This record gives sequence, structure tokens and C-alpha cells, in this order.
Amino acid sequence: MYSGPFMAASRSIPLEIAVRRQRFASPYESSAARISRAQWIRRGASHLESNPWHLPRRPPGALAAFSRLDRSLAPTVATPPMRSLSGLDIAPTVSIGLPVRNGARFLAEALDSLLAQTYRDFELIVSDNASTDETASICARYAGKDARIRYVRHAVNIGAPRNWSFVVTLARGRYFKWASCNDRCPEYMLERCVAVLERRPDAVLCYGRTCLVDEESGLQQPYGGNIALEHERPSERFIQLLRLLQLNNPQCGLIRLEALRQTGLDRPYPGGDLPLMSELALRGTFVLLPEVLLYRRMGAGTFSHALTPAAHNDFFGKTTMPLFDILRRHRDHALGVLRAPIATQEEVRSLKYLARAFYWDLRCARTHYRSATDCAASGRSASAGLLLRRCTTSPTRRP
Repeated sequence: MYSGPFMAASRSIPLEIAVRRQRFASPYESSAARISRAQWIRRGASHLESNPWHLPRRPPGALAAFSRLDRSLAPTVATPPMRSLSGLDIAPTVSIGLPVRNGARFLAEALDSLLAQTYRDFELIVSDNASTDETASICARYAGKDARIRYVRHAVNIGAPRNWSFVVTLARGRYFKWASCNDRCPEYMLERCVAVLERRPDAVLCYGRTCLVDEESGLQQPYGGNIALEHERPSERFIQLLRLLQLNNPQCGLIRLEALRQTGLDRPYPGGDLPLMSELALRGTFVLLPEVLLYRRMGAGTFSHALTPAAHNDFFGKTTMPLFDILRRHRDHALGVLRAPIATQEEVRSLKYLARAFYWDLRCARTHYRSATDCAASGRSASAGLLLRRCTTSPTRRP
């Protein structure tokens, strides 16, 4: 499915890619992982020498897996990427992906905040997941006014996680940012984060503090649960993320696209964003800036934990199975650890913690499941549905 161009100025591209990849190598990376990395670089270099305008046709990680999705999920309408006077695609520094489904209420405000960024070298990819409200007309209007917007529309609902992953396949920049149709960010957000990633090769993600905004009243409250993961050991960053991450605000920060494409992206089940974040934590540090760079709306229509059972199934594009989804999430955590370019002792330490986390989550899920069964037996179906969702979506917590 991936067909995005890789822009370059000369035939020195393979050497630059090799240098950049080796610069991101972890000090805890095993020799076998370095050999595997070098082999991939050589394969990519030989491909670029014969065709310097494209990445290898089957890149590692999520893109190869995503390309196996049903072709019926392909978008039906898309605006072409920006082109220069010579007719060649212009690759921006930053790619912003905005997945949306029936988000007309706050979409215009979100688009305005992104287009007002002081850092101008970016593209904005809007993926409309078969919306039935005014989303399509709003997107078409904005795409007609700003050439940086690429608008894509899906014919059927593919689910929010797949839509969030889809925008990554269209990105062409060095850095990537996910944006929500409900949230907004200050005009200096990209400028601050790009500056950090340019001078911090060890960082894979940079984001700022979050301010929560009530969906109905507009009241704002600073969020105190943001985390910085700057420990040198990958296993320590992995453990701290599973222990401390509550609201996944880092996902809307600025991420190195090269590292992001080595992950499995957003999985199509509740809590499927956690394996993505743990894979990123194994590949580099998370930098937290002191200023507020995200205003996140919270409410029944904008927070997935607060959705009704019907809206919850529409959000994921299918009916979820809480206990089975716990197994899938921990399986993906473990596979992410095994795929990461880290030393064996780091893998062992991460997997040991993950085994304890799995046992704890099963205990919590069993408690929620019994409570849900009691609620259903007494006729409180709404409470039963909420408890069943908590079986999967509650963050991992251990003493």
C-alpha cells in the first residue's frame, strides 16, 4: 500500500540513511541486531541507487503488515500531494496526520490551529473514515484553500485504529504528528518540537504538557500525569511507560517517522495504542517540554472510555472482546520487545516485567468481569458494558 516518495538531492542518499540509522543505534543494542540493521541498510541502499525516488517496496514493521489489509478499505477520494514547478513531489519536513470520523463539531477549530503553525514546512493528511455528517464538506473546503492539505475519504468504516495507522502510510516527512479532530495546539507547537528533535538524536518523541478542556462547558484544567522517559536503558523506559502512562497524550506529540514505521502502529482493539508507545520507548527517549502544547477535549463524544457500547463498537469498526483483547495487547507488547534493536539483557528485563503485568491485568479483568456479570444479571446493562470495557482499557497498574 505504501507508495510515498522519498526526496533527495543527490546519489549520496544511501550513505546519509546509513549514517542516520547508525546514529540512532542504542548503546544497549546487541551485535546481532546491529548486523540485521546493517543488512537492511545495504538492501535499502542498493534499491535507492537503482531508483532514488522511492523507499524499499516492503519496508520493515507496520507498513508491510498494513499492506495486507483488505483492498476494499482503500480510500476512494484523495487530493494529490503538493508538486514543485518541475513536477516533482515536494517532501516536507513534518507530516501531520488527522484521522476523523463524524468530527464536524470541532474539526474546523482543529484545522485552523494546525494551519496557523509558525513552522510552515509541513503537510496535513486528513483521512475521513466514511463520515456521515458535515466532515467531508469541511475538509473539501479547507483543502481547496491550502495546498498543504491532502484529503482522503474511505468508503466504509475501517475503525479508528486502522484510520490512525493509515495516515502514517501516506506521510513523507522526517517527523510525524498525529492530530485529533477534537483538539487544538498552540501555533508554536511544531516549532518547539522540531527544534528538540533536531538537536536530540537520542529522542524519538517530543511533546508538551496537556490542558484538558471540558467538551460542553469549555472549562480548562492542567493535566498533571504527563511523563518524560529519558532514561538511558530501553527496558527502564519500557517499564516506566507501562507503570505511569494514563492518558496517552504523547501519541499526539512529534515523532521520528523512521522509528514510527518500525512499530506495529495502532492496533485495532481497545488499548491498542499502548504497544505502539512501548515500541517507541524501546527505540528512544520521550522529551517533555514545560509549556502546554495540547488542549485536549474530554467528554462523552470525544473520549473513547466514555462512549456508549454502540458508539464504542462504531469507533473500533467491530465488536470487541475484552478478555481476548488483553491477550492480544500483551502478546503485542512481547513481540515489540523481541523486535526492538536492544541487547538480550534488556529484552529479558522487559519481558520479566511484562509477565508480572500480564498476571496483574488478568486478576483485574477477572474482578471487572464478575462485577459486569452481576450487573447484567440485575438488569443494569449500561454498567455491565462499562465494566467489560474496563477489562481491556484500564491502564496497567502495579504496587
